Formats: sequence, structure tokens, C-alpha cells
Amino acid sequence: MQDVPTKFPGSTYLSGEYNLGTNDELKNAVESAGITLNSGDSIQLAKAITNYAGAGNYYMDTGTINNYVLSPIAPRPSPTALLDGLKVRFVAANTSTGVATANVGGLGSQDIKKKGGTVQLEGGEIVAGQIEEMTFIASKTAWNLDTIVNQNDTDAIPLFRSFDGMNLSNDIGAPLSDVVVAPGTFKDTDTTRAFTLNSAFAKDLSTALVPGNGNGGRASAVVFGSNKFYHVFLLAKEDGTVDMGFDDQVDASNLLFDASGDGYTFFRRRGSVLTDAASNIRPFLNFGPRFIWISPESISLLPLSTTFIDYIMRVPPGVYTDMTFVIRIQKSGGGGADLYVRPDYQSSDPIQNVVTASSDHNTVSLQFTIAPSQVLEIRAEPANVPDEGADLVSWGWTEIDL
Repeated sequence: MQDVPTKFPGSTYLSGEYNLGTNDELKNAVESAGITLNSGDSIQLAKAITNYAGAGNYYMDTGTINNYVLSPIAPRPSPTALLDGLKVRFVAANTSTGVATANVGGLGSQDIKKKGGTVQLEGGEIVAGQIEEMTFIASKTAWNLDTIVNQNDTDAIPLFRSFDGMNLSNDIGAPLSDVVVAPGTFKDTDTTRAFTLNSAFAKDLSTALVPGNGNGGRASAVVFGSNKFYHVFLLAKEDGTVDMGFDDQVDASNLLFDASGDGYTFFRRRGSVLTDAASNIRPFLNFGPRFIWISPESISLLPLSTTFIDYIMRVPPGVYTDMTFVIRIQKSGGGGADLYVRPDYQSSDPIQNVVTASSDHNTVSLQFTIAPSQVLEIRAEPANVPDEGADLVSWGWTEIDL
């Protein structure tokens, strides 16, 4: 646009002079907003302003992983400079996997950061197919990613654990063989990267690992069988793709051997499942670190001894768990019956005394931290040995390591 030329009184402002200045500017504003000129419409400029206000900062991403190349939607022009406070929105073509940059309107690549343009991206903050929004902060010479939501911001994962959401359950369609993980976010084992699962994902324990939802998930070196715990692991690739699998090793060594060939090098243990005598997955509920049997687990303690006997608890091997259980004891003829209970890592005198007092039966609720060996040690007092009944009933466990 240029200044209207100065005219002497009575002179004429030629059409060419007007078109070269004001009229062309107005026409270009209307047409670049996607509106066709119409001499019968007297509010086209107002419509153009509305279009720019609503969609003027929407861009097309044609870049690659971690290098976002953003161009305005034609026929809108590019900005002339990276102004402080400039905003852009775009549908990401790729999920970020680490430090990332954006080249907006051909004005040069600048880092995309978070937390006011001060912290580099770590991976997973920008998600392919999602609408992202950024603001340019001139003092930082960087774009701030405004659309980091809880499931993609590693700081949003509660500090007391390494995942948010992602509860496990028996698959409704195939509850005896398949496990489903709910959407959520997890940190890999060294907690430097966060990965997001946007929808529920199922894997089959009974068949060998094949990447993808609904496919087999068991490590090929792991034998599938009855009455056996299998650790459930969340897997992720560098590009943010998430999967899941099963291993009988707590470090996922067998599973990673299979999965690494497909690019899955990040992992996090999420919990464990147990098969029954028919090699079916036992029904369970999972809420965070808590795992609950649908039907309680009962272990007979008879015959009891006056020296400590090791009893293997139905909790995952190789990890520390808090186990709440009930011990029920019964002694013929009534009278007292004493039972002492301790986890196997304690070598001192028994820390718990279960007493029937003057009745012939008693039920006591206890809680212990069970070591990776899964062992509780139990013995009876020589003078008062329960002889008619003694069993331990558990409803599940809470994992300390998750």
C-alpha cells in the first residue's frame, strides 16, 4: 500500500493510481482469505478479517521426524518475520522422538521447546495426527510448544511411579488368553523418555510375539504353561510407537531379544499375570500398582510344623510386593492355637502371632512385604498346633517397584 498522491484542488485521482494502491491491497486481502471477489457483496473485507482471525495461523506440515516444515495454507501468505508472540497451529506429520525444530514460512529452523521455551523436547510431546500449537518467544529464539498435555509431558507422570493410566485387564473378547492395557503414558526404564498410548491395546499371551494390536505377545524363548506368572512389559520404538509383550524374566531380556529386531528398544514393566491349572489367565483387576484377584487365592498350610516351613506365595517373582492376606486356623477341642508368620528375609524371632484364644477357630488379617523369592515362613507353637484347619487366603498384591 502506498500514500494517496497529493492532488491540486479540482484535479482527478486516476483509477490506475487507486488500483495500484488501496484497491489492490483490499482485493489481495479478500482473495488471500479464500474469498472470490463479488461486486454485490459489500462486507467481503469483514469476512476476510474473520477468516484470518480464525484460521490465519493454521499451517501444513511437510517435514520429517523432529524437523517440522510448516507452510501457510494457500493462498494465505507467509509471515514476514518471526515476531514475538507469533502463533502457529498444525497437524503433525510425525511424532517427535527427541530435540525438534520448526521452519515456519521459510523463515529458518528454530528449536521447539517447552516450559516457556526453556527446555528441549525429549520425545513424544508432539504426536503424529494431532493438532499442535506453538508460540514464538523472541527472547529465547525458540518456539514454545503450547499443546503439551498431561499424557505427553514427563513431568505430569506422578513421581511415585513411572506410568500414568495404562491399567491392565483381561480382554473382554478373549479373557483367557489376552491382556488389554488402557491408554496412558509410561517412562522407559531409565526414565529419560516418555511414551503415550492413545487407545486400548491387546496382546495374546498364548502365542509368540508379533508387533501390533491383537497379535501374539509372548517372548519366543518363554515356555507357555500352567500356574505360572508372566511379567507384562510396555514396549516403545524411537518414533513413539507403543506395543506390549510378556516375559518370565523381570528384566525383559527374552522379550527385548525378539522385539529389538522390529525397533522396540524402550521398555517398562507394568505388572504380572498368572495362569491357572488349564493355562488360562486368571481373572484380575488392576488399579495403578494394585492387583486384585476376582476369586481369592487359598493356600492350605497343613500339616503345620513347630519349625518354620517355607510357603510360596502367589505374588510375582523377582519383585517386592505388599501382600494382604487372611490366615484361618482351627484346633480340635477348642483352646488356644498359636501360629507365627514372617517373610523369609527376616531371620529374627517371628514378628507376628496368630492366636485362636479360647475358641476353636480364628481368622486374622495380616500384611507383609514379600521379597522377590515369594516366600513366607510359618510355624506353630509346640503346645498349640492347629490340627483341624489352617489356610492362607489372599486377594492380590500391591507392587512396590512400579
